[in-house]
Amino acid sequence: MFGRYLRLPDEGEDSPDGIMRKAVNYPIQGSAAEILELALIDCKDLDIALQVHDQLLFDGYIPKERLKRLEDVSPIHVPVDINYEERWE
Repeated sequence: MFGRYLRLPDEGEDSPDGIMRKAVNYPIQGSAAEILELALIDCKDLDIALQVHDQLLFDGYIPKERLKRLEDVSPIHVPVDINYEERWE
């Protein structure tokens, strides 16, 4: 999605089915990682406590309007779910 090139295994390194699965999976996983990187860059001024896979945990209160702009950080619309908790669970 963002113009990165990927290297698929050669036929001697993997089965044809494995190469096909990777040809589908690599762009999906790579694009998800790129979108999260763009979100992290957009949130560099905030107090990020933890990042796990596709979730970000912030210390303190951050207005929903500030985080809703992350939905449009990439060429595709990515919904953002925001939860406020008293403590980490």
